[in-house]
Parts: sequence; C-alpha cells; structure tokens
Amino acid sequence: MTSSATDPVPASDCAEEASVRQMSPEEHWWWGASKGRMGNWHGQWRTWKPFQSRDAIRSVKSVRKLWATSPDLSSYAHMNDWYDLEGEAPKQAPRVGVQWDLSLAEHSLPDGICHVANSNARRYVVSREGDGIWGPLDVADGAGGIKPPLMVEFFFSHTDTARLGSSVVFEPDGALAASVVVEESLDTNDRRPQDWVSPMWGPGVTSSQLPDHLPPVPALDDKTMLGTRTILTRNLMVQERENVSWAEEWSTNSAVAAATVSAAAAAAAAAAEPDPAGEAAAGSSNAGLSAVEVAAAAVGFMGRVPEGDEHLYAVFALPQGVVMCAPRSLPLVAGRQFVLSASWVVGAGEVKRITASWGADGGFAQVEGECYRRV
Repeated sequence: MTSSATDPVPASDCAEEASVRQMSPEEHWWWGASKGRMGNWHGQWRTWKPFQSRDAIRSVKSVRKLWATSPDLSSYAHMNDWYDLEGEAPKQAPRVGVQWDLSLAEHSLPDGICHVANSNARRYVVSREGDGIWGPLDVADGAGGIKPPLMVEFFFSHTDTARLGSSVVFEPDGALAASVVVEESLDTNDRRPQDWVSPMWGPGVTSSQLPDHLPPVPALDDKTMLGTRTILTRNLMVQERENVSWAEEWSTNSAVAAATVSAAAAAAAAAAEPDPAGEAAAGSSNAGLSAVEVAAAAVGFMGRVPEGDEHLYAVFALPQGVVMCAPRSLPLVAGRQFVLSASWVVGAGEVKRITASWGADGGFAQVEGECYRRV
C-alpha cells in the first residue's frame, strides 16, 4: 500500500538493511543537476491510446535544451522545441521557444523541485544519475474525484549522452494515453533530418522507421537479478536499500496477476466494468487492448498497486522495452490510493522501474526508483 502525502516511508518497508533519513532540498537539487543533464536532448515522441488502438496516434520530434546559467550549476535554463517528422513545427505546439529559468535558491523546495511551467507540479529525483519523475502535487477535483488532464513523465538515465523518457496522460475526456521518447545529447540544437540516424534507435534504424505498433509485454523471469531501491516521499524522506531481489518481485506479482486475470474476465463478462476497447474492435488486428489482455500482462510489472485494486489497472508495453502500469481510467481510482509506474527493460539482464503514488486525498505521496542487474 502507498503512504499518504505527508507520512514518512512506511514502517513495513524499513528493514534493517535499509537506511532512512531526511534529505535537504539542496541535496535533492544536486541529485538532479549535473553536467550530464545539460545539453541539447534530441528525441522522437510516439504516443498511443492503448485501449483504442495498437498503433501510435501521433509522432513528433523534440529538442529539450538545458544549459547552465551559473558556473556551479546552482541555476540553469530549459527550452523546448517540438516539430513534426518533416521538420515543421506542429500546430498549437505547447510553449515552443519559451525559456524557463530555474535555480536552487528559488525552486528546490521542501516538497520537491518546482518547475516554472507549472506551480502544482514537482520534479522528484530518485537516483544520483538523475532518474525520476515530473508530475502533479495534487490531483483532487474538490468533489471526491480526480481532475484531468493528468500527466506524469518518467525519466531514465542511461549514459551521459543517452536517456529514455515515458509518460502517462489522462486526457481531458479521461482517456488513457502513453508516450515514449528515446533521446540523445548532441552538440547542436538544430532540428534533425527526416531520416535521422541515432545509435539509440538500434542498428541501421532511422527515425522514420521507429515502430509505432504496441509490442507484447516482455518476459523477465530472471532469478539472478539483484538491485537497489530508493523511496523518496513528498517531504523528502529518503530510504535506500541494496541487494533487492527481482525474483521476489516477480513471484509476488505472478501470483497477483493470475488472480487479476480471473477478476478482469469476470468483470468484463458481467459488464460491471465495460472493456474500453469496445466490442466493435474485437477480432481486429488493430483493436485496443482488452481488459483480460492487460491483466495477463501484469506478471512481474504490476509493482506497487494497492492490494485488492489490481483489477482496476492496465499493464501494457511500449516500444523500446518500456512497460507501463496505470489505472484503466481515473474514475476507477477516485477516492483511492493509486499509482503510476514505468519499467524500462534496458537489455538482457537489466531493468529499471519508477513508481509514483498518490494518497486517497489526491495528494502526491512518494516516488520509488529501482534498478536491477544480472549478477
């Protein structure tokens, strides 16, 4: 279960091998501000509505430019550029060319790092390499529900010149969408050509050849992987634990998933929770994901979903080895603790996962970062 927005790390998680301490806003800033984060980050965003179609609904290229405005990185600036695959700016592109200035003194707060673009959002960093999230502090609508749109972005570091991002978005109509972007840092912020070649795409793959069809969830029953786990609460209490076994995570989730498949099938049959894919799409190769399908995919990747609520969640894969876990719709988790998570299967024998949690009151509670590697 997740904690409330103000509770420290749950006592049940505080095993002898874990250390729990209060992090200062200054230390949190330095976890996220490094020379490796600065640069011109070029990527291509692909977005899906997984219950409506297995094909991407849009694809745009981006440049996220970050540059230091002080020698010691206590301040930096951020600017975005979005453009279509042919190099033109998309219509109604959000805040293209707007410069945001951030500083340790003004924006690293006791409840996270505030971005100038949204005072209700915070960045939380859960590794010294810069892994973390950007998401809302409060999602309550004042009437017992959750106010859309809701967006959470997950950041995974890889090398000083490569990283991966993914996001979960509940759009104004409540529809679930998800995106993935793989970025590389280049010496220029010039827009990339249509057939941009990057080592991050894979051998011989150009940007125009990136897959836009949802893949199956990868199997990762690797009992040899060990890792680290870091939990950071809203008030910057931090717990760090080493030698965590992926096998324990997998076996726990496998048992949960088996029960969830049965529950999802029963719910769909009784029409208690209609399948968002819709009966009309049944049998189509491009049909959205079904309730039973996303439940069956949950093995190993459901993570920190509150006990008893597993049937309310979808687990689905995106290209580039990304696996998302999110509520099937916002009304299903109104008035409940809920989580959003992204896992990145980096390669054979390595997986990262970030899980963000909100309390039943709609307040952000904590973020958890994990990294497992084969030993």
